[in-house]
Amino acid sequence: MTKRVRYQDAATSELVALFESITTEQCDASWCWQASRYNRLFAQMVAICDELKSRAGDQRLALLPLLQSENVQVRLMAAIQLLALAPEKARSALESVVASGYMPQVADARSMLRALDEGTYVPQ
Repeated sequence: MTKRVRYQDAATSELVALFESITTEQCDASWCWQASRYNRLFAQMVAICDELKSRAGDQRLALLPLLQSENVQVRLMAAIQLLALAPEKARSALESVVASGYMPQVADARSMLRALDEGTYVPQ
């Protein structure tokens, strides 16, 4: 379980580590069909990303190493967050999630790629 952290007081490296921990827990929650746990973790992940984005230079770039994670959920969520900042690397990571064959992440990555291609999702 993750500890409570005031995101605005945490170092960027701490937020990246927390993002990785939370998205790893999301993977576990999705495998165990724990929707409420997943949703709570998702909200925490969004708050971390909002904090990183608000920092000078958009510190979501610190998530770049997570595009190489062996955990498909970590890779998927990092890729989605990085689409606006590193679109080629993020797209490649999404394609690697699709190639992994791990559901439900494959479906999420395919949907994101389709939305990007159709222009129905514009990264921010």
